[in-house]
Amino acid sequence: MFNILEREIVPLFYKCGTDGLPREWIAMMKASLMTLCPTFNTARMVAEYAHRFYIPAQETYTRMAADNLARGRALAAWNERVRAHWQEVRINEVSIQSKDKVYVRQNIPVSAVVQLGALSDADVAVELYVGRMNPDREVVGGYAVPLTCVKRRKDGSNLYEGTLHCDTSGLHGVAVRVVPKHADLVNAFNLKRICWK
Repeated sequence: MFNILEREIVPLFYKCGTDGLPREWIAMMKASLMTLCPTFNTARMVAEYAHRFYIPAQETYTRMAADNLARGRALAAWNERVRAHWQEVRINEVSIQSKDKVYVRQNIPVSAVVQLGALSDADVAVELYVGRMNPDREVVGGYAVPLTCVKRRKDGSNLYEGTLHCDTSGLHGVAVRVVPKHADLVNAFNLKRICWK
């Protein structure tokens, strides 16, 4: 992007004709406006904000405030319980059943043994987090794949299973995470509780 700015766009801004105007740069800007304005404009932005944020926020408020704040009180109590017992949550073991090489369109079974302590499976989401790795071996553009609780073990831990579908080639990073889950929780990360393995 900086190369394009430095070598193509900025020189056009300073390349003026006999009338003192950068005609090629003006033409480029007009073409950009014609292309972008139908998509990036204030009317579209306000409508998108209303549908994605303002209306859902109003609906959440109405739902939580009903019946003398019944759902709001229940969520607050759940929040306190999760915070009090989160230190008991741990991922004991992760198993990814694959060889060194994985091929595009291959499905890989994944399982995790998770200890929840005083919390229940309904209180958490156990997810496989996967994404491409950058040169610093950090996952970028990652996404979550839900794992399903399939068995409660004798030691009190839960066995979760799922499938990782490989849809692109290249070096990928994989981890299992546990985050809080509740029907009225707007964002699981607001509680600042997460467990990784």
